[in-house]
Amino acid sequence: NNGVENIPNSVDTPFCIISELVINPAAGHNNSVQLLNDPKERACLNKLWIHNPGAYDPDGDYLTYELVTCLGLECNPVPGYTFPDVNTADPDDTFTIDPQSGDVIWDAPPLVGEFNVAIKITEWRLVDGSYVKVGSVTRDMQITVEICDNNPPEIEDLADTCIVVDDVLQFSVDATDPDGYAVFLSSFGGPYQVSNFATFNTLSGNFTWQPECEEIRAEPYFVHFTAVDNDPVQLTDIETVAIRVVAPRVENPFAEPIGNNIQVTWDAHECIDAFSAASWGQYSYKIYRRQGSFGFEPNYCETGVPEYTGFELVGTVEGLDNTTFIDDNNLGFGGLYCYMIVTCWPDGGESKASEEVCTELVKDAPVITNVSVNETDQTNGANYIAWSPPTELDSTNWTGPYQYKLIWENTGQTIYESALSDFVIWGDT
Repeated sequence: NNGVENIPNSVDTPFCIISELVINPAAGHNNSVQLLNDPKERACLNKLWIHNPGAYDPDGDYLTYELVTCLGLECNPVPGYTFPDVNTADPDDTFTIDPQSGDVIWDAPPLVGEFNVAIKITEWRLVDGSYVKVGSVTRDMQITVEICDNNPPEIEDLADTCIVVDDVLQFSVDATDPDGYAVFLSSFGGPYQVSNFATFNTLSGNFTWQPECEEIRAEPYFVHFTAVDNDPVQLTDIETVAIRVVAPRVENPFAEPIGNNIQVTWDAHECIDAFSAASWGQYSYKIYRRQGSFGFEPNYCETGVPEYTGFELVGTVEGLDNTTFIDDNNLGFGGLYCYMIVTCWPDGGESKASEEVCTELVKDAPVITNVSVNETDQTNGANYIAWSPPTELDSTNWTGPYQYKLIWENTGQTIYESALSDFVIWGDT
């Protein structure tokens, strides 16, 4: 249309918007971003203006926001285009976007007229430990600044938060209008687009959400609350809250020595029944270990195992139904070894850490200390095998006489037997 303040000769300028899909086999399939908030916007001269496109990604991709130049003929940048605050040349005029939440704020328009802006939302996905671009969409919208005697309503500040699956998140949204107008509340965002969706009472301002396993993901959900007055030129305030949905910890971890190794077991994560068996292999468990107990208890929103605990990652097992790990990594007898388990989601999300479990590696069985090939031959080959005796054998429960047996693992054949003895304090070869 004619007369757009920040586009020269706007009536003869073509209009173009772009959606981008990046074909990347490593990133898998991709759904486009959905914009949940309409771009119908009016503003008042010298009054704060705010907008949010309400972008929601069904795949849980990480989204970033930026202001970009409007596009014209053949989707090239419009010649002479300027952002609204540059066009007005007012040093106190700022036009900004929050790159994480998408809140666009004009504080405050000093010039009456029509202004065009473009907002680019880019999708990023974690692939092999790095974020890669998988797509983008652009919104082009027009803001009409008018002379009006109205001040925008104000929503009380709300803090970002989290919720553990099966718990209920509830909080109230309160807004007032400095001019005494009635205020109408509404809300949009990701929590209303999922299987176990949130609810918002527009009269009381109460927000309620009880997410389930299907809603767990690495990235937070953004929910936007709007307060609109009933002036003829309605003004709006928007408050954006980021909500992380946290996976609960695995239950019943257990560690026990098996010879000179330690076996760690746990119950399959409670979300296993929420997903098809065909998808279980996309999930995994991380096993962390430290020598000596730390007594770590995560706070409500804390996931994974923080470095300050001294725990180190010693192994990963693939599959939600795979609940056993054998630790054979540099263990020593007599030490107290403690373990915690974390469930990992395909998008990089992690559960809360399990309860800490500990066990001591007791030398109550012989330990092979040497295997050497003395002579290589298909029929007359010879190996040298040595072992050390158990030093902490419970002779009350395991009474003598004792005997060493050397067994060939592949066939179960016994290839050596020592003489019976009432003592096990010596080694053998």
